[in-house]
Amino acid sequence: MALNLPPAHRFARISYAPRTISFGYAFLVLGALVAERNSSGWVMVFGAVQFLAYPHLAYLHARLAADSKGAETRNLLIDALTLGAWVAQINFALWPVCGLLTAVSLNSVATGGPRGLVTRMALFAAGVLAGGFLHGFDIRADTGPVVTGLSLLGIVGYTTWIGLILRSQNRRLVDVREALRKSQEQFQFIAEHAGDLVAAVDISGRARYLSPGHAGYFGAERSALNADWTDFVLEQDRVAVRRALQRMAEERTGLRLLFRVRRSDGDSRDIDCQANPIVDRDMRARTFILVCRDVTVPVSAAEPAGSAAA
Repeated sequence: MALNLPPAHRFARISYAPRTISFGYAFLVLGALVAERNSSGWVMVFGAVQFLAYPHLAYLHARLAADSKGAETRNLLIDALTLGAWVAQINFALWPVCGLLTAVSLNSVATGGPRGLVTRMALFAAGVLAGGFLHGFDIRADTGPVVTGLSLLGIVGYTTWIGLILRSQNRRLVDVREALRKSQEQFQFIAEHAGDLVAAVDISGRARYLSPGHAGYFGAERSALNADWTDFVLEQDRVAVRRALQRMAEERTGLRLLFRVRRSDGDSRDIDCQANPIVDRDMRARTFILVCRDVTVPVSAAEPAGSAAA
């Protein structure tokens, strides 16, 4: 029977993959160090618990806890303390210790800022002291080429990966802010043209919003929500309008459209329409704001009295 666990906080979900993969890589480095120094096999047993099982247990803790974000914060504190204890366990081997210290300090700054760095570095140091009292302070800083190379590769790989995660999050924030800015521009545009025919339509032309003027212009029955807005357009111009919507979806830029519509009284009218896409957080244009004005030139203005005779 599958367990129906609640989802973990986004903070825990972001931490899960880096913790699991980096701890798994640390287990690989530990195995190389144990083989190099012909250490006790019990080190690998304890290492399997710490570096292979613990990341999954930490994530399970975050999913089960009532305060999922708080649980993940505690997990990071446990990370710092236990990784510090491993410093003494591996006899202060220089490059593996640098890898552990790099991971703890980078995670601390990224998730807790300067205050988090101080707190977790203190826990890391406490773990070193606790491990030293239990295991001893036998310092063997030198490592062979395999352990050194794996440690250097791990440090570069982990810092690069965290940098990519931060860049992705910053890019998403920029995209969200840009989408919000564009949305604000659209709403301002609507407010400035409240007296015109204003509509919000989706990529298929379905009306998601129609200003009150539509009912008086096209009739209440034709102006229902979710109706095909392009049905207002004369058949001769309908294909061009639909193509314009598709073009805005692809290019995410506004267009000025000129087309004709049929009023409820059967009269054909010329429409000048400013169309703008609303770009969502995924940088896709699925909704369009159409602000339309009737620019039909009256017959009396187009053909002044006496002009036909001339």
